Amino acid sequence: MFKMIKVLREDRTGDELILDLQLSPDYVPEFAAQALDAVAHQENIKPDGTHTIRELTEEKIGKSVADELICGAVMNMAAPFGRSLTEGVSTVGMPRFANHSKLEPGKPFFFSASWAMLPQIELSSYDPVEIVVPPEKVPDRLIDDSIQQLLNQGASFMPCEDDSVIEIGDVVDLSLDTTLHGKKIEGLCFPSRVFTTGVGNMPEEFERNIIGMKAGETKAFTYEGPVAIDDDDRPTFERYESTATIVSKLKKKIPPLTDAWVKTNVVGCETVSDLRDRIKSELSINVGQERQHYLNYRAASALAQRYDGPIPDAAYEAISEQIRADFAQQASYAGVDAATFMKSQGMTEEQFSVRVVLETHEKLAQMMAVDAMARHLGLSVDEDDLEAFYASQAPNGNAKAYRQQIEGSGRSYLATEGALRFKTSKYLVDHAVIREGNPYENAGI
Repeated sequence: MFKMIKVLREDRTGDELILDLQLSPDYVPEFAAQALDAVAHQENIKPDGTHTIRELTEEKIGKSVADELICGAVMNMAAPFGRSLTEGVSTVGMPRFANHSKLEPGKPFFFSASWAMLPQIELSSYDPVEIVVPPEKVPDRLIDDSIQQLLNQGASFMPCEDDSVIEIGDVVDLSLDTTLHGKKIEGLCFPSRVFTTGVGNMPEEFERNIIGMKAGETKAFTYEGPVAIDDDDRPTFERYESTATIVSKLKKKIPPLTDAWVKTNVVGCETVSDLRDRIKSELSINVGQERQHYLNYRAASALAQRYDGPIPDAAYEAISEQIRADFAQQASYAGVDAATFMKSQGMTEEQFSVRVVLETHEKLAQMMAVDAMARHLGLSVDEDDLEAFYASQAPNGNAKAYRQQIEGSGRSYLATEGALRFKTSKYLVDHAVIREGNPYENAGI
């Protein structure tokens, strides 16, 4: 990291951390190439076999715009490495950039980046916090749901005497012979197979021919289906010829939950009671982890009430922008725009704005309060603390991959800050006065 980037100047005046950074000429080509790929992907530019990606990008958006977007992408990738070289300061939000040089092979790349700083505050008290939390218990419904999933996996389909026509959602025993240009298609030829209509396993035209048939009926028909993918990732279609027979309608038979079923189907369990105990134990791990996060949050929230001072505008704007960006990303994942997603959440624009204000203030107040407690206690972060933090935050429990992702992108400073807050929050919980009950009882909920 030290060879990759240097901090030429550091300014902590005001409410921002400003760094003048130099990206080593040895790394400029690598960063520029990655930045170009990112810009091309954003602009939906693909290779055409004749021109370079750079040429295609400049042709579509212009050279000056391409240069600026690539520089912006390089700064976004490089800035976190520079920020991680700066200690003794907490920042929030994404960096802002200014005064960058040109990207030229063999020459260093200079730019300035700034982050909103969190002030070092003092709390009215550093005594143990008092928190009210719901009782710790694995709900029976979670155990029941898990057992039902196991039973569904062990379900079988039995023929039923039903001479009504096939409808969407019906399950049938299907016999099928299919050809394309007179040649049999092995995967679409079988004497018997469980087939559920309406789940999208076959083309819609195929399903329309099956729907309306009856048990014992045979029908020959053609339908259009995909045969290959062209160079532009688009499927090509041709007409298949099929002869389908509905052998029978089927009904799903879920086995009863008995000691005998458990003994036969669940390794290591002899009885229903054994199965419930095992599932409860497995669920308790997840519930325990979620409870720890909840306790940490409640403790930090209680601590934040001991600070009623101002919050810097720069930090407020940074967190507010981040919350709105996260919301827009959730909408994108859902395949809709932010306004539509907001409506699906039962919120108006005004209600969302109020939510952003409250969430921003709460988040910042908690971070500043927990940081203040860490300084008061003289806490610091070691390797064990980092491992505990990564384990607590890792998606799907893959702490090693998550750590590589964070540190590989230069954002180790976020892990250090997060680990210190996680350690401090755990200290708060370990020393808190905890009472089980309704956490919102004072609010009349």
